[in-house]
Parts: sequence; structure tokens; C-alpha cells
Amino acid sequence: MRFTYQAIAKNGSKISGVCSAESKEQAIANLSKSGSFVTKINAANSGKSYVSYSAKVSTDDLEFLTSELSILLNNGIKIDKALSMLGKVKHGSAVGDIISGIADHLAKGGSLSEAFEQYPQYFSSLYINLISIGEKTATLKGVFAELAKDLKFKGQIKKRLTQALIYPSVILFVCIASILFIFNYVVPSMGSIFEGRENIPFYTQFILDASDWLIAYQFNLLLVVIAIVFILVKLWQQPEFKNRMQKLLMNMPYVGQVYLEVERVNYTSAVKLMLKSGLKINQALEHAIGNLANEEIKRELEFSVSELKGGGRLNEVLSGSKLFPNYYQSLIEVGEETAELESVFTEIVERSKNAFEAKVTQMLNLLEPLLIVVMGLVVGGVVVTLMLSITSVNEVGV
Repeated sequence: MRFTYQAIAKNGSKISGVCSAESKEQAIANLSKSGSFVTKINAANSGKSYVSYSAKVSTDDLEFLTSELSILLNNGIKIDKALSMLGKVKHGSAVGDIISGIADHLAKGGSLSEAFEQYPQYFSSLYINLISIGEKTATLKGVFAELAKDLKFKGQIKKRLTQALIYPSVILFVCIASILFIFNYVVPSMGSIFEGRENIPFYTQFILDASDWLIAYQFNLLLVVIAIVFILVKLWQQPEFKNRMQKLLMNMPYVGQVYLEVERVNYTSAVKLMLKSGLKINQALEHAIGNLANEEIKRELEFSVSELKGGGRLNEVLSGSKLFPNYYQSLIEVGEETAELESVFTEIVERSKNAFEAKVTQMLNLLEPLLIVVMGLVVGGVVVTLMLSITSVNEVGV
């Protein structure tokens, strides 16, 4: 059984963590032997993972764990000692709980890959497979170093995409806030000007009616928006709906190109890592499929792998996938002829990274002025209509 505990250490500091024992009494006895005074202990939630549902483990946390393990192993420290040292550094955090769980599994005689496999929500099948290969071939140092690089780049992609969405989000927020302010405060304050007047211009009447409708139903509108978001999140969990949305993304101008480049980088970087770890090309291609998000591309590559196992040439079987256009097929053909597939896939990864950056920059350069124009038309249109309405009142007064 596993237990979460809080205790006071020999030096008087408060500590907490996870331990394993046959019973609560044995857990307390084990902790007492180490010089700790237990103040609170409870059975951990059943299941493989120690980490609570509310705990958050970021990509940066996983990259820290992976890179630090690589550094410690390169300096001759054994894996169990390395995990113990990192556990102290990250004590009390979600990633610290993961480290404690992995160390505990190793202490019981389990393998390192099995220990990481306890946390499938954090460590991909690629990650676990590479650790398993590293254990069997005694190359864990290199495996952790390559995995750290891979996680670091994935973190950079995520941050780049987040940055790309910040500016459009700010523009959209300013546009909506401006419209709400005008229709909630400016238009109602001008309504008294038009009271009792006949032959009000149609555009003025439209603005007044729109303001009255928004004031009356804006909270209902907010609830509708929240409901739509909630429904979309639920629908996204349905494979059929998810597949349709992925196809829609793939067909969108610029967005589809960026999405495809991200999938290409994820897949080819996984293949590169597998080849570097000593796997054959058919095994590398097959295991790397789990690194993809798009179901259609997954099916294409699964068919390609089956064709390769049936005796097909690598560049020919990969031609059926969107990830490998003609140029990359030519590179793969050269790599196949020269037995340098690892360097070829490394080249594809680098080119895909550069293409991703270029496409994101191009998309932002196009999107920024477009959003400004749209905001100007919407907000400016309302303001111009208000000015025309005031002018019409003055003309009537004259």
C-alpha cells in the first residue's frame, strides 16, 4: 500500500511525501526509524499514479526532470541515487511526487520503464519505449539527453503557438469591450435626444434597437457562449467529431500548414530518436505513430508501415502520407541508398522546424493588419453611425 504523510524531520523542518508499506502502522514505524516524527498519514488514492488530479505538471517540469537525470547519469551517478537527489530538490511539488513514485517502484525491483509507465498522462509511449531501449542497451545517458532536447523543443512550439494567439486574442477582446461599452453606456445616454421625434433615420433606429436588445439579453448571450464552449469541449472527446475538426484545421489556409508542420516535427523527431537508439526503420516508424495527434495521418502511416513490412521501398511507401511531400521523399531515398537514414531524418526535423517558424511568422504578418481592419470597420462603423445620427438631429433642429 502507498501512504501520503506529513512529518517533522530530525532538524525540525516539516516534510511530506509518499511511502510504501504493508500497513499504516508499518509506514509510521519505517518513517520513525529514519528519525521523522509523523504528524499525519493517509492511504494514497488507489491507482498507478501518486499525483492528485489537481496537481499540474508542465512541460518545463518534465524537461527539468529529464535533463537533470541526463546530467547526473553523465556524471556517474546511479539512477536510484539521481532520483533521490531530484526528489529532495522538487520535494512537495507534483513532479516531486512523480519522482518519489518512480524511485519507490525501482526500490521494489521494478524496471525504470515500468516506473515511468505508471504516469501515462505525463510520459508518452515514445518516452517509455526509449527508456526501455536505453535500459536494455545501457545507453540511458544518451536517451535522457535526447528526450530532454525533444521536450525542450515541444515546449518551444507550445510557447510559440501561444504567443501567436495572444495578439489576435487581445484585438478581439478590445473590439468586444469597445462594442459593449458603446451599446451599454454611449447609445443609451444619447437615446433621450431622439425621444418623441418622428422620421428617425433607419440606421439610428437600428443602433437604438441593437442597444436595447444587448442590454436586455447580454447575460443570456454570455450563458449561450459558455454553453457552446462546454459542448465543444465535450464533443472534442468524441472521436468522430475530433476527426472532422482535424480535417477542417488541415484544410484552413495557413493554419493547416502550421498544423501539418507541427505533426511532421513530432513524427520525424520521434523516428530520429528511435533510429539513434538502435531500432530498425520499420520499428521506428511504427513506434513513432503514437507521437501524432491527427487520426487521418496516423492511418496513412500505419498503412505505410504495413507496406514497408511487406517489402516496399521506404520512400515509396511514405509517399502516401501528407507528412512526406516529394522533396522529403527524395531525401529519404538518398538516405535509404546510403544507409544514413538517421542523418536524413535529422535534416527533415531541422527543415520542418524552420518551416514551422516561417509559416507562423507569415500567418501573424497577415493576421495582424487584417484584425486591425476588422476592428476598425466594426467599432468605427458604430461610431460613424452615431455621429450621423447626431448630425441628423442638428439638421432637424435647424
